[in-house]
Amino acid sequence: MIHLSAGDQVPADIRLARAFELNVNEALLTGESQPVVKKVGRLAPGLVLAERRNMVYFGSLVTSGEGRGVVVATGRATELGQLASSLGQIAEVDTPLTEKLARFGRGMGVVVVILSVVVMMLGVGLGYDFKDIFTLAVAIAVSAVPEGLAVVVTAILALGMRRTLRRHALVRRLVAAETLGSTTIICVDKTGTLTAGEMRVIKLITPEGETKSYLATLADGGATQYLLKVGALASNAYIENPKDSLSEPVVVGSPTEKALVLAAREAGIDVEALRAEFPVVTEMPFSSERKYMLTLHQAKGERWAYLKGAPELVLSYCSQVLKNGRSSRLTAVEHKKIMHLTISLSRQGLRLLLLAMAKLPSTAGAAELASSLDKADYTYLGLVVLQDPLRAEVIPMVKIAKRAGLRVVMITGDHRLTAQAIAREVGLPAASANVIDGHDLQQIDDDALRQRVPKVTVYARAVPSDKLRIISAWQARGEVVAMTGDGVNDAPALKAADIGVALGSGSDVAKEAADMVLLDDNFNSIVAAVEEGRTIYQNIRKVVLYLISDSFSEVILICGAFIVSLAAGEPLALPILATQILWINFVSDTFPAIALAADPPNAAVMREPPIKRDEPILDPPRRLLVALVSFTKGFGTLALFLFLVWLGRDIAYVRTIIFTVMALSSLAVIFSLKHLHHPLFHRLTWNNTKLILAVAFGILLQLLVVYLPWGQEFFHTVPLLASDWIIVLALPVLSVALLEVIKYFVWRRQKDLPALPSPL
Repeated sequence: MIHLSAGDQVPADIRLARAFELNVNEALLTGESQPVVKKVGRLAPGLVLAERRNMVYFGSLVTSGEGRGVVVATGRATELGQLASSLGQIAEVDTPLTEKLARFGRGMGVVVVILSVVVMMLGVGLGYDFKDIFTLAVAIAVSAVPEGLAVVVTAILALGMRRTLRRHALVRRLVAAETLGSTTIICVDKTGTLTAGEMRVIKLITPEGETKSYLATLADGGATQYLLKVGALASNAYIENPKDSLSEPVVVGSPTEKALVLAAREAGIDVEALRAEFPVVTEMPFSSERKYMLTLHQAKGERWAYLKGAPELVLSYCSQVLKNGRSSRLTAVEHKKIMHLTISLSRQGLRLLLLAMAKLPSTAGAAELASSLDKADYTYLGLVVLQDPLRAEVIPMVKIAKRAGLRVVMITGDHRLTAQAIAREVGLPAASANVIDGHDLQQIDDDALRQRVPKVTVYARAVPSDKLRIISAWQARGEVVAMTGDGVNDAPALKAADIGVALGSGSDVAKEAADMVLLDDNFNSIVAAVEEGRTIYQNIRKVVLYLISDSFSEVILICGAFIVSLAAGEPLALPILATQILWINFVSDTFPAIALAADPPNAAVMREPPIKRDEPILDPPRRLLVALVSFTKGFGTLALFLFLVWLGRDIAYVRTIIFTVMALSSLAVIFSLKHLHHPLFHRLTWNNTKLILAVAFGILLQLLVVYLPWGQEFFHTVPLLASDWIIVLALPVLSVALLEVIKYFVWRRQKDLPALPSPL
């Protein structure tokens, strides 16, 4: 047998044999911060953990009362132990970027090997020197493989992580930064993410039917302010730092009483002075059985009893009502109206307290206070409406998420009605078909759940194991899932999700299992991180598109020269040397690609659909673009090479022209490839100063190897005349012009992005 009292941490899973006012905080297991009332008795089988009132669990904290019970599980056999065990059994999930880059790398490897072998065979067959052909084949292989891609991708991810951190989200794993851009499903906890995570008074309802925000009582000495004063007096919560600024009060007590005291303070009531003026004589504290709290106060030789609690119970003790400062009889019609109002508000997921008072004899004590209820002669003062309110930015952020094609799913341990009310307020579908509670969830198998998840947006009375099933069901449908959590209980789900998102105020275990930590516990930061993730992916796409379109043009030039040689029956001079290919690779791949990695975010990414997990980095339109750009540059330089050879120009001069044309063409097209939906002279094309400087630096380096002696000697170049630059610049201009035409017909004609389909 284990004895438990206030302040104890539960040492094992225990079945209660005795409980007296026992309240336990099970946030570690359920994620809900409200203490749970425990009691002895038999319960129906199949209840979810949050509803097992006759059990206390290892790791929970006793907040009040005492109890005694029998240990039924210890160590790994406890609910918490099973959670820890399941954490180790969950395999790491490959990120979409990892999968795509792996597929891209395998495909490129096969292509490069084939091209290198073809070049070797053609070269040797045509009688070229084996050493020269081997060196050229290696250079082509090196050029065709964008070896700078790994460095550039790492740079893009690192820059994205830094931008995400500025928006209050800490990404713990590098590749996870991009996975955010592929996210299609965001599963969020209600408490602390969509809501503020603490109870607040949102409305006061007086007997006259007056409804006010409590802040409106600042200049009001009437009924609403009186209601707040009674609420503060009939509470044990207190402010630890009453002399500090209004925005930073530290209130100690139960969540409901903290809300009452805070509301009174923010409405301009000096709670400490009020309590000094009306000192407590005796009280009957709140209990789950009584469902009310009763306090007796001394004031100017008189004694007043203040009653607060469950509306239906407290109202049963009332026979009077206070209207316009005068007490009158509470009629049956008024009683019915009040009860109808409380039922209506409760169905909206709001928490209600009804306040009442009674004047007792000046000598009244504990006995008189207890017996005062028997007379049922209290005066009804009004209703206090409380709620864990939505964060101010949640509703617009949910709209942005929907517009971006993201589905937001709310998971909570709250009651179904509360969950539905919050979902409606947020803007999520909350009809009966869209909501499922934990008990119903446990009655269906995984296959049935997989079929049902597309319609469900709200999960009520959910437990940690439910989160794992929900994630698995979505992933089985090919979706990329982000899951939020803050407790130890959430760690397995955070690890199983494609993106585990821990709250900054959460447990260390949750943060360790997560891929990202929200430093401000804000849903806004999740949406911002998704935007950054999409920007990261778009920048990776830009770099890959640029590097690949640059690489294959050199292959086409060499292979084209070999084919012409084969047709002519004699080998032509090589149009470009291995050292020159490697130089182009260095100049065009390194600095401009790194600068392109730092391309600023574009808000348009949040008007596009999510990136599909199976969508390749180079989709069909981009592959077509690579082919057209490569063929234009490759055959254009080949034609120029053959023309200059036909004119009988010196081979060193011809190679210098081809070398420079290839280098400048590579640098020129980067601006057109930067934004496929915008023309070359759009402002977004020129918003990357680093890229402009990198291209200018690349041009300068090319001029150095053409005109400086050391460059001429090493790269076998000759100085070009001013008239030669007309030829040199013609092909880059032609390449850019053709690229702009392709962009117009493939991308730019879609000026307005298509409306995204509803996720439901």
